[in-house]
Amino acid sequence: MRINNITTIRPNFNGRVYMNYNNMAKTIKKENNQKGFKMFKAVLGTIFKIYYRPKYVNKHFIPTEGPIILCGNHIHILDQCLPILCTKRMVHYMAKKEYFDGKFAWFFKMSGCISVDRSTKDPNATKKALEVLNNNYVLGIFPEGTRNKTDEVLLPFKYGAVSLANKADAYIV
Repeated sequence: MRINNITTIRPNFNGRVYMNYNNMAKTIKKENNQKGFKMFKAVLGTIFKIYYRPKYVNKHFIPTEGPIILCGNHIHILDQCLPILCTKRMVHYMAKKEYFDGKFAWFFKMSGCISVDRSTKDPNATKKALEVLNNNYVLGIFPEGTRNKTDEVLLPFKYGAVSLANKADAYIV
């Protein structure tokens, strides 16, 4: 990412380092729904911290800039809370479209979530996720595609997180 003719150096997926010599400074676009996200994070994050008393380990490995995809196992309805609380950046989580049809649709829209139709390959959700990453924001995704309600440690992963990371040159954390 470049701002005012400052060139940044960032390793790519192969561990090699490359430099960006683009002469035009990248315009940083303000994230949509940032006020709603911050309000919900402050209120609900405080309640979550008081109730669960989480311990954060290695949160310093989450990059503070550039496009990243936060991935995790999904076994509980509150699984997205820890990654959100571990970074100061806004996290745009991909959420099933049913959440956007119910009485709490306003919450998911205000917090910057991306609606995903899981019954089919959803090009609209992919487009929005790539837009998030191409603007150097943070995307949250559960690679299993759904909550794991089985006794298995993990369900088979979908290819979306890796595909998006490859297309947007984003880190997966």
